[in-house]
Amino acid sequence: MRERIAQLIREYLGTQGVDAPKVVMEHPGDGAHGDYSSNAALVYAKAFKTRPSDVAMRIAAHVRAAGLPEIARVEVAGPGFVNFYLSKAYFIGESTRIVR
Repeated sequence: MRERIAQLIREYLGTQGVDAPKVVMEHPGDGAHGDYSSNAALVYAKAFKTRPSDVAMRIAAHVRAAGLPEIARVEVAGPGFVNFYLSKAYFIGESTRIVR
């Protein structure tokens, strides 16, 4: 799932003419900040000539529009971080897959 989210971020950046070969995805130490987090908006904001928080909002909107059932919600935090919260259904499906 980490790579799928990173791919969606790269996809959005690419549609805006930004070459983003590397998108860092982290697992936040505090669960309140999501299951995954990315600072891509902070890294690539210069290419947009705008604030990182604006880029983060656009990335979040793009990921939401993808409509992945595995993602329960996407939030923008701080100066431009994007936090991703995975759905309960995703965790149940993964747990079932592992047990099999």
